Amino acid sequence: LLDGDSGYLKALETLGDINLTAATDPQRAWKLYQDLPDEMRDRFEFRTIGLQLAGSISDEAYAAEMEAFRRLFPNSPALDLMLIDYYIVNEKFDLAQATIDRLDKRVHSDPYLDLMRGRIFVLGGEPDKGRAKILAGMERDPVLEYEGMWSLLEIALEQKDHKSTLDLLLRFETDYGIEWNDLSQEPYYANFVASPQYQEWLDRSTSAGEGK
Repeated sequence: LLDGDSGYLKALETLGDINLTAATDPQRAWKLYQDLPDEMRDRFEFRTIGLQLAGSISDEAYAAEMEAFRRLFPNSPALDLMLIDYYIVNEKFDLAQATIDRLDKRVHSDPYLDLMRGRIFVLGGEPDKGRAKILAGMERDPVLEYEGMWSLLEIALEQKDHKSTLDLLLRFETDYGIEWNDLSQEPYYANFVASPQYQEWLDRSTSAGEGK
């Protein structure tokens, strides 16, 4: 090995320890990362790990790592993907949408980004725009239907749109074979359970049996 390689190999060993402990002891993993020499921590492969770790430590740590990553790798193709999450966490939804637009041009348009746009609109309090974007992405690429439907279900539940909730639950059951738990025991579905459409949901098995 060249003399300069030994420090890098030692840092890689530390990186292995970080990866092993990140899920079970993020504070220890973060300490190991912080103790790396600056010249190693500022390498791309280490900063990406540090950014992931920082998200489980604190908002302040995450913001500091993101700023360091932007300073060190301003032209990285990965930067926009990281910034989307960063802006969402900080509720800077306009900046998140602008970052997606920039990424969309780079990849020459990807329908999946419509689903991301839709979710951001929902988070920003614009569910109608969110639904429209999600539906647009599903139409452009039918492979996205299953994932898009989950987002549509979340919107329907949040808007207390019980008819759409019922329709989507039925589609998941008939088209994808999902076996639902007792929705009355799920707090997330409480408003739907209190609606007339919930009785239709309960009656579906009887109706199916009569059809046979």
